[in-house]
Amino acid sequence: MAIAENTLVSHSAILRFTEHLLATDRSQKTVIGYQSDLRNFERFYCAKYNGPWFVEETTREDVEDFLAMLTVEKRMSPASRNRILYGLKSFFRFMEYKGICEKNVAEAIEPVRYAKKERHFLSEEAIHDFIRQIDHPMIQVATTTLAYTGMRISECTRLRMKDVDLESRTIAVLNGKGKRDRNIPISDKLYPVLKRYRDLERSTARPDERFFATEQTGSLSASYFNHVLVQTSERLGLKKKVTAHVFRHSIASNLIRKGVNVVQVQKLLGHSSLQITSVYTHATLEDLANAVNTL
Repeated sequence: MAIAENTLVSHSAILRFTEHLLATDRSQKTVIGYQSDLRNFERFYCAKYNGPWFVEETTREDVEDFLAMLTVEKRMSPASRNRILYGLKSFFRFMEYKGICEKNVAEAIEPVRYAKKERHFLSEEAIHDFIRQIDHPMIQVATTTLAYTGMRISECTRLRMKDVDLESRTIAVLNGKGKRDRNIPISDKLYPVLKRYRDLERSTARPDERFFATEQTGSLSASYFNHVLVQTSERLGLKKKVTAHVFRHSIASNLIRKGVNVVQVQKLLGHSSLQITSVYTHATLEDLANAVNTL
């Protein structure tokens, strides 16, 4: 394989792309994900050609072969392959912009079409019944917080004492997804739950300490949080496991079904666009029947 003078070796290209992502305030999770996918593509390319990956020599066929490998050998789901394809398109778009590649070789590759799974969500009654069955007092409070705020689990576990202002009845979510800040009002039903927890369990905590914290670690991990919820699901014999994210889906779905404006739901959840929030406007056959009967 001939090597052009202006060819960029893969590790340098990935480094430049990483610097670009950080400069545009992409989250650490996003950056790590892109790096991992690019390293996997690099390993595939090196094995295919028995040599190093020179970025500008990458072809559309190379990308398509990589995606095929993910399908056949890794048995990767369509959603995961589409996510990786999106990352490769972003990478080669940046390489084209910087003049490393003549064109974005991944741009014309179509994502896989597939039937998306219906989002799992709980009714208000099911939410209350589930929370009552959680046998871990702190996680019971934290789950109640998720159910009445729609926060992401990462946002909830990062809350500090000073972020939960019971006097003004607001929760400050700092550095949410996309590094966006927002304030969430504390509802009348959530307020006494948080006040009792603070007064009984965290009365001596300093302002910068975590609001939800175990004695052993001084914090609450998302993995342990979900572990307790899954255990509760199994104990109750539920067909679908309930995780922290189910409560985020549930509050959005229940609010929209009650007629709350989608823009308000967007602001509550901290979505960057209405298009993201619109996925919660799903309707059941019962909803549609009620709708036509109003005519």
